[in-house]
Amino acid sequence: MTRIEANPKFLKPTVPKRKNPTMLIRNVPNDVDDSELLDVIREQNPEILASNECWNESRVRFVLKKFLHVRTMVIEFHPKIRKNVKAVGSLKIMWNMCRFEYFLVINRCFQCLGYNHRANECTNILSCYFCAGEHKSDTCSYRENQVCVNCIRYNKKLKNEAKKVDVKHKPFSPNCSCHSYMRNQVAARTDYD
Repeated sequence: MTRIEANPKFLKPTVPKRKNPTMLIRNVPNDVDDSELLDVIREQNPEILASNECWNESRVRFVLKKFLHVRTMVIEFHPKIRKNVKAVGSLKIMWNMCRFEYFLVINRCFQCLGYNHRANECTNILSCYFCAGEHKSDTCSYRENQVCVNCIRYNKKLKNEAKKVDVKHKPFSPNCSCHSYMRNQVAARTDYD
């Protein structure tokens, strides 16, 4: 520690920056390209603009669902802009009044069903979404007895039997203890002020 403090060029300690909150925007017209979306929102909703610095932190994250004429988008906003969007109630995008809801981006892997990485980065064993076996979910013959592989892994690590959690639910389900923990972790690292 003294070596680090003695040579500030070696390593500089900083407090990690909290992430900007994300919002789910529904009924975004497919006519508006992702690259133009923030410009259209800014143009048609001047009341949400807090400052140029705040606006520059906004970015389109990804498309969640796409339909024939509209899509559902996940957009990251500065906390002040998020607060202004909440006060307005909806966003005008072209001729649509787009509803929104708060959204937490939880990094999930759909290969091993774990957290904090994606399938293309996964080095873990393949896990079935239904039975937690080592096979693809679409070939599973035990779909009726659904169990959560994350809760099974958690229980295996525990020494205390009293702290074990229920495993009879889908992975990523709202009543999953592991998923609730991850939701809380992501929310704690998000700046809402």
